[in-house]
Amino acid sequence: MNASGAPSSSQPFDLDALALDDPAWLRAVHIDQATARNTESHSHPPGQLLGAAKGLVAVGTEAGRWVVPATHWVWLPPH
Repeated sequence: MNASGAPSSSQPFDLDALALDDPAWLRAVHIDQATARNTESHSHPPGQLLGAAKGLVAVGTEAGRWVVPATHWVWLPPH
């Protein structure tokens, strides 16, 4: 577990393991990663608020590309 009491894992996070048909209106996921993470283009039915506590986040969509510094966030609407 991490400092907040949430499960912690060194394995890549599997977003597909979440029950996306669950009616919950908010889900929070915290991932500790020491190395860069690259993901293929994909979409999720719910929206996402994406950011990082340290480093940078680069997000690309059909509308453009953004590089966001630590402690700032990008809203990805439902798609």
